[in-house]
Amino acid sequence: MILITGHIILTLDHRNRMIALGAEHSARSRSEPGCLAHNCDIDVENSDRLMFVEEWESVDAVRAPSSRT
Repeated sequence: MILITGHIILTLDHRNRMIALGAEHSARSRSEPGCLAHNCDIDVENSDRLMFVEEWESVDAVRAPSSRT
């Protein structure tokens, strides 16, 4: 299993839009072959941090051509 994490810091001007885009990205990624989980969450210690956690079957699944952009 491959685990990928990342985050972005939200600004007030773009907060709601970025949360919506993050949720859309996670939903799209979960439909990709080899994706075991993909989550987008607000950090409980810093509400301006949007966290991403991805779980993949293999490196090949992460690298495979897909609809992700």
